[in-house]
Amino acid sequence: MILEIFQDICLSRSSFSHEVNIDDGLYRKKYFGGNVLWNSNNSNKLFLMYPLDINTAIYEKKLGCENFGLMNQMVFELVLRNYIESKSWKKLLIYGSNPLSKYTLLQGEAYENQVGLELISDGIVKSKRFLDQNTFGNCFFDSPYSLDEKMQIQDSLMADVFVENASYAILRGMANQEVQHARVWTNILDENKLRQICEIANTSYNSSENLAMKGEPFVRKIRLK
Repeated sequence: MILEIFQDICLSRSSFSHEVNIDDGLYRKKYFGGNVLWNSNNSNKLFLMYPLDINTAIYEKKLGCENFGLMNQMVFELVLRNYIESKSWKKLLIYGSNPLSKYTLLQGEAYENQVGLELISDGIVKSKRFLDQNTFGNCFFDSPYSLDEKMQIQDSLMADVFVENASYAILRGMANQEVQHARVWTNILDENKLRQICEIANTSYNSSENLAMKGEPFVRKIRLK
């Protein structure tokens, strides 16, 4: 949706290629327009400084009916996803995009705890490819404890898992079989189904429950009702 509206926006340099970089635009609005503010101690929370009675007809004329409609749809999607995220017991991020085709999963030990990255989806697991841990022994991976950190994991078992025909996919950070955080990729906009996805993301399952394939790392297959 964002790329349809902002044709010249650039992709983020992060490993998640479906993200876009809007930093430049936000900084311009903050320092030249004064319409966006944020605290340097919590830059993820933005304050929009627009009057409640703003005349949207001006923006509609500049954008055109089609782009203005896309903007309204984008706002609806962002508000809905943010609402579902706020209901999650654990940190949850929902990306409005098709589920990825490949996920790198791992299990190992960190801080004397069994940790890992686990996949839950309704898609079909086509194949998996185990990775040589000696090659990645000194690398840092997405932390199972935090969405914003990298860490080393010892005695790790890693695999690339390839999935297709999925309507959603959840990548969860786990520690001792307890959920720490989750990322979701889906284009679903039905509130009830998003609530189901949120509940699935927060649920701790038994080690052999709903497995989509045998062996490690775990991939669980759960269909939405």
